[in-house]
Amino acid sequence: GGSMSALECSNEALELLERKGLERDALRLLQHASAADPSSPNAFSFHLNFLYTHAKDSEAAALLEAFAAAVPDHPSLPASRAMLAGASAPMLHQRGQTLNGQVARMRDPGAPLAVDFASRLQAQDAATSAFAQALRLSPASGDVWNDLGTSLFFAGELAESSLVYAVGVQRAPSHAALQAEAKRAAAFPLAPRSADQITVDLFGGGAPRSGGAPGGGTFASEF
Repeated sequence: GGSMSALECSNEALELLERKGLERDALRLLQHASAADPSSPNAFSFHLNFLYTHAKDSEAAALLEAFAAAVPDHPSLPASRAMLAGASAPMLHQRGQTLNGQVARMRDPGAPLAVDFASRLQAQDAATSAFAQALRLSPASGDVWNDLGTSLFFAGELAESSLVYAVGVQRAPSHAALQAEAKRAAAFPLAPRSADQITVDLFGGGAPRSGGAPGGGTFASEF
C-alpha cells in the first residue's frame, strides 16, 4: 500500500544521504514517499528537513501546506512552521553546515550538487546567513560561532573570520576549537576593519556582502 511504499522510499533515501553525491537521488525518493502517503509524518519530516537544509524554501513551504491539509492537527506542525520561519537555532545550524558542504563541493567542477544557487558565492552567503541567524537565537553556541568563522574563512573573509572567532571564544570560552583559533589569531594577528563595520556586513544594515540577517548594531548589542 501507500504507507509501505512511503516507508521503503524514506528508508532508502536515508541510506543514500549517508553517501556523498547522492543527494538528488535521495530527494527523488523523498518526493516519491510524500506522494505515496501525503499523511505520513515520517515521510513529511524527512522530506521537509532535506528541503529546508538545502535552501529549497519554496518547495518546503508547499510541502508543509500539503501535509497540513492532509493532517491539520498533527503535533509536528508548529515546530515545522517555526523552522521554516527561521526560528529554530539547531535547524539553522544544520542548514548552514549542509550549505557549507555544498560550497566545498562547488570547488570541484565535476562534483554533483543538491542546491540550486547560481554561484558558489550565493551558496556561501546563504550558509553564512544561516549561521548568523542561528547565533541570534543561540548566542552562546560555540559550535555555531566556530562554523560561522570557518565559513567566512573559506569565503576569503579573513578579517571577519578572525573577529567571529574572537567574539565566539568570549561567548563560549570552553569551546576547544574556538580556543585553538584564539591562540592562532594571537600568534598571527590581522588588522581588520572596525568591529562595527564588520558587524554591519554580517548581521545587517544596508546590503551586507555575506547575506546577514536583517537588523543591525554591534556584536556586543546583538549577542
